[in-house]
Amino acid sequence: MSLYTHYSELPLWKEAIVFASELNKFSLQKLKEENSLHFDSLLQLAASVSLKIAVGFRSKNSDAFQDSLVFAQEICFEIEEELKTLYYKRKITATERHKYKAKTMVLCRQINRMKNYIGNGVKTLVVKT
Repeated sequence: MSLYTHYSELPLWKEAIVFASELNKFSLQKLKEENSLHFDSLLQLAASVSLKIAVGFRSKNSDAFQDSLVFAQEICFEIEEELKTLYYKRKITATERHKYKAKTMVLCRQINRMKNYIGNGVKTLVVKT
């Protein structure tokens, strides 16, 4: 088992950053075409997922980390709702919605696996420095 000394070493955090980057690029492109608060919301939510993971890891406490992962997972659900709203308002296509919904659900499952891993009594993930 790997020991991580910094949140940036976590594969989950790296995935969240890649996800945020892709969603931000998409949102900024759409904002140029049409100004919508929903795209602003997507920008903020995408950044919040990786932030919650980082904050939880830095707490150096498994319970606090698990709580932060729950919040990160809830943010993924909010992203999904924003995508649904944008689709129903005809701001994005069905293809765009399904593409980013799938990416959101993959990240959500990864968060859930990490949450379960920590919840099963793993105390060696976080290393005090």
